[in-house]
Amino acid sequence: MRLLALITAATAALSWLTAGCARYGFPDDADPCEGIDCSGHGRCAVADEGPWCACDAGYHNDGPLGCVRDDAGLCGSDADCPAFACLGGACTQGRCALQPLPDGTACDDGDPCTERDACTSGACRGSPLDCDDGEPCTLDVCQAGICDHAALPDGATCDDGSFCTRDDACEDGACRGTPFDCGAVDIGDPASEDGHDVLGWSEVWTWGGTYGGGDDGTLRCVVPRAPGCQSDDAEAFFSLFSDGPVAELWLRHLDGQQDDSYEIGLRDSSSTAGWTALALVDRIDEVCSGSECWYTERFDLAGRQGRLDFRIRASIDPIPDWCETWGVNAFSWARLQ
Repeated sequence: MRLLALITAATAALSWLTAGCARYGFPDDADPCEGIDCSGHGRCAVADEGPWCACDAGYHNDGPLGCVRDDAGLCGSDADCPAFACLGGACTQGRCALQPLPDGTACDDGDPCTERDACTSGACRGSPLDCDDGEPCTLDVCQAGICDHAALPDGATCDDGSFCTRDDACEDGACRGTPFDCGAVDIGDPASEDGHDVLGWSEVWTWGGTYGGGDDGTLRCVVPRAPGCQSDDAEAFFSLFSDGPVAELWLRHLDGQQDDSYEIGLRDSSSTAGWTALALVDRIDEVCSGSECWYTERFDLAGRQGRLDFRIRASIDPIPDWCETWGVNAFSWARLQ
C-alpha cells in the first residue's frame, strides 16, 4: 500500500509540473528555471505564477527573477556609495544616489581612438584621434589607437591643391594633376581657352597681317546681351589662376575708330566681397590717332592669387553699325604677371 501511495503522489506531482510548463508556454521536457541564477543569491522555483527566485537570507526579490541585499543602497557617507567615470556617488538621507560630475572633468571613455576625454552631462566623451596625414590619396583611420593610412586606388579623384593643374587623380598614393597654362589665355584660341571660363564673347576671328598695326593672331569681341548695342548691354568674362601672388593683369585690346571704352571688374575667390571695380578704361581713339592699333593695358592686382575672375563691360555707347556686326570691344589675350 505504501509503494502504491508513493507512485500515486509522484504521478500527481509530475502531472502538475507538466501542466504548469504547458500553461506558461514551455515544452513538456523544458526546465522553466534554465538560465535563471537569481543574481547568485537564491534558487529558482516554479509556482502557479511561473518561475521565481527564492532568495537567500539577507536578500529580497528584485523583481521575480533577481535577488538584492536587504541593505542595498544604504550608506553613512559618500564613500559608501559606488561611483563611475562621470557619475559620482552621493549619500543622501541614508541612500546612495548618482550625480553627474562637473562638465570638463577628465575621464577615460575606454576608446583608444579618442583623446582629451572629458565628462559632458554625466557621460565620458572624447574627441576622435586626428589621423589626417595631409595626403589626399590615403584613407586615414584609427585602429586600436594607431593611425593607419591606406592608399586609395589609382584613378580616384583628388585635389592636389594647385590652381594650375586639372584632372587630378591618385597614382601610387599621391595626387597628381595635369599642368596647364593657368595664368594666360589667348582669347580666340579654343585650346588656350579651355579651363578659363571664356563666356559672353563672339565667334573666333583671325585678324592678322597689318590689321591694327600688327599680327595679334586670334581674337574675340564682347557681344551684346540684347539687340541695340547700348552701354551695359554687353559684357564678357574670363578666369585666370595663380598659385602665388601676382602683381598685374596684362590685357591686349584693340583701340579702333569707335568708342572702345570699357570697365573691368574683378572677383577674387579668396574674398566674399563679390565683384569689385578694377578700372575704367576710357578709350575714344586716343591711342592710335585716328587709326586702329593694338595696345596692352596693365592693371594692378596687388599680390592677389588663386582664382581671379574678370568681367569686361562696355561703358559708353559704341557705333551701332559696327557693334551690331562685330560686337563692342575686341581683345586678343590676357595674362598674369
